[in-house]
Amino acid sequence: MRAAEDWVQQGTVRAELEAAEARALAPWAAKSADSAGRGSPEPEDPVRTCWMRDLDRIIFSRAMMRAHGKTQSFIPAFSEGPAAGRQGGPYIGDHFVTRATHMQHTARIAATIAQALALNVPLASAIATGHDLGHACFGHGGEAALQEVAPNGFDHATQGARLLSLLEPRNLTQEVLDGIARHSWKHEPPSTLEGMCARLADRIAYLTADLTDALRAEVLGGIDEVPEPVRRTLGDTPSDMVGVLVEDVIRHSRGAPRAVQGAACAEAMATLRSFMFERVYLRPDAERQTERAKRLLVDLYHHYLEHPETMPMGASLASDPVSQRAVDAIAGMTDRYAMAAWEIAFGPAGD
Repeated sequence: MRAAEDWVQQGTVRAELEAAEARALAPWAAKSADSAGRGSPEPEDPVRTCWMRDLDRIIFSRAMMRAHGKTQSFIPAFSEGPAAGRQGGPYIGDHFVTRATHMQHTARIAATIAQALALNVPLASAIATGHDLGHACFGHGGEAALQEVAPNGFDHATQGARLLSLLEPRNLTQEVLDGIARHSWKHEPPSTLEGMCARLADRIAYLTADLTDALRAEVLGGIDEVPEPVRRTLGDTPSDMVGVLVEDVIRHSRGAPRAVQGAACAEAMATLRSFMFERVYLRPDAERQTERAKRLLVDLYHHYLEHPETMPMGASLASDPVSQRAVDAIAGMTDRYAMAAWEIAFGPAGD
């Protein structure tokens, strides 16, 4: 027993991992021994580096469990179109991407890029794994609803950092919180190259997964509907596109303190993104889904302002204004929970 206590106190495993980082990683890679630390200081883990520990804390969070029940793009309960009609109702949705699966995809892509660039894989993985935890339910509709009603506006990246710092505090390191808060392309770039790996991986992951979902749902009749210049540059399947885009970042970043795309792939991905907005995200039935989701969540928001005692317990800070508490409560809901909460407040949901 004494030998085990001595081993734990020495922290040899973590020390070896930190020493290995110093030897093997690029000079510009983030090193866990040099982390800016946590909001509340605590003893280091004897086995895991600080970013390995952060990754575990994110994976084992309640927020991650809820992310499995949050829509990425296709809302099963509100879906329409050929596949829905053939099934005799809404999409069952078992093989459509959720927020949780999207974050898993993003984390694997970010880790692959970081590994190839001799960057810190646990840091890139932790940022990517938690980057979308601040998203509301119902995909784009949930974000639009909260942007409409939140007194100070709503941004899922900022909400993710708030969630992991205040609502379900995980005492993460500053580097991970920075990467989550600034992963969106409308924000200033993250402070680490590992955060940039997660940022690039996010866009690669969601565009290719949403394309897969659009093909599965028969929103697109086939891959040949994707613009030919995109297919010529990136490939003829979503899987091929992931591989080409990942290899492109590695090829244009290796050996230098950067994580960037080449011009040809960046242009092709921008064209794919424009195509996805036109044909998938903003198609008429998707707009109807978004409006239904917005109405449901706006209804709930105003209901909670009038009846704050009906808000789910533990979803917000009691010291915050009721408007902020309502935003936090709704942002944390799964699709199923939000629909059930609406029915409790207003009766069975209709069109």
